[in-house]
Formats: sequence, C-alpha cells, structure tokens
Amino acid sequence: MRMGQSGVPGVLMGRMHSYKITGGVEDVPKVVLKRVERDRPDLFGEPTDGPDEGVLGTLEYYAATVPPETPGYVRPAKR
Repeated sequence: MRMGQSGVPGVLMGRMHSYKITGGVEDVPKVVLKRVERDRPDLFGEPTDGPDEGVLGTLEYYAATVPPETPGYVRPAKR
C-alpha cells in the first residue's frame, strides 16, 4: 500500500482476530457481550441512521481513492 513511495523507512505489520457469530446474541462470547452491554447498549437496537447500501470496506475505499503506483495500470471495471 504505497510503502515504497512513503519515504518512511520501516515495515508495516498487523495482526487481526475475528470471530464469526453464526447464531444470535446467545452465541456472542460472554466477555464481549458484557462489554457491549456496558459501553454500547445502543448496538442491540435497530439502526436509526446510516446507509443501507454502498458501504465500502477499508481496502475497497483505499483502492477507490488512492491512485495505483504502477504507471499505466487500469483498474478492472466493477462487476
């Protein structure tokens, strides 16, 4: 992600863990459920704002807004 052109020496590293919830609230790990109940109880209700369509993930947004480094590269058309 444009690391070669940043002028900053170093390495970008990251680590992520995800947990897929396939059922309902009862399948959420208890420690997570308690934290959400304490800090963000609004997440248990239906959303009242925000887009229903067109939400981009981080990499999708990056690809759409940052020009490619390779000269002459043309992004494939959206499906």
